[in-house]
Amino acid sequence: MKDFYDVIIVGKGPGGISASLYLVRAKYSVLVVGRDYGALEKAEKIENYYGFPGGISGIELAERGIEQAQSLGVEVECGEVCGITASYGSPNEFTLEFINAENEKRQIRALSVLLATGKIRRGLKIPGFKEGEGKGLSYCAVCDAFFYKGKSVGVIGNGAYALSEIEALLPLASEVTLFTNGEPLALPREHFPDNIKIEEGLLEEILISGERVSGVAVNSSGSRIKIKLDGIFVALGTAGGGDFAATLGLPLEEKNGSFYLKVNQDYSTGIPGLFAAGDLTGGFLQVANSVAQGAFSAQSINKYLKSLS
Repeated sequence: MKDFYDVIIVGKGPGGISASLYLVRAKYSVLVVGRDYGALEKAEKIENYYGFPGGISGIELAERGIEQAQSLGVEVECGEVCGITASYGSPNEFTLEFINAENEKRQIRALSVLLATGKIRRGLKIPGFKEGEGKGLSYCAVCDAFFYKGKSVGVIGNGAYALSEIEALLPLASEVTLFTNGEPLALPREHFPDNIKIEEGLLEEILISGERVSGVAVNSSGSRIKIKLDGIFVALGTAGGGDFAATLGLPLEEKNGSFYLKVNQDYSTGIPGLFAAGDLTGGFLQVANSVAQGAFSAQSINKYLKSLS
């Protein structure tokens, strides 16, 4: 893996892989990164996709797509992007914080980025969670850490994404507690700072006092305990399009209780060089649609990169 690419695609699902096929054939250096195949992994059999009269499993379809991309020269890396920053200039440049399959962290840069991370996940279905959003419950430590200088905060998560949020909070917060919500740590304990607390019990409630989050209730070894907090940061699973949008200041749209990243007709966002495609953008959540969006977004990225030369 190199340090710099023309295009980095975040997401190994049908939208991202589809885009990579067009971009590598246009002679760009293309890197695709992701830990898994997204929603395809849960599809036992797909019977409505062109060319497979007997159906095909989601995993097999994903593996075939990646094999095709690699045969054309696309680099595909298993790992997790846990942060994206933009350096604004002529042209813009993007830096991605990447953790590979061996849990080694490095930075990679690109002239353009395509977000194809799948449908946005939003939080936990426990009392107080939805009510706490925007009232001390945040999805972006880089954005909001400053407001918790000298205060006690919690991070909900158990892996590399949670670790990156912790690292953003530690220089400012007086105390940081990681809540794994009953899940084991996805990284060895030594990867996490020694000066944080780790609570592995199930979260039962986000506590709210007045108009602000005041803590959490946790089931710890069969007993309900309350832990006071000034703020809570959500870092569940791996970082996704909604998390990157929050960091970069991009708006999300809510439709029927779900959130999507707002894009223009050409799949560009409000930041030149940053594009999005697939389930992340909402609409018809089908493989065929994600593949089509990947193809269209690739043409837009091609046009953008040509405009830089």
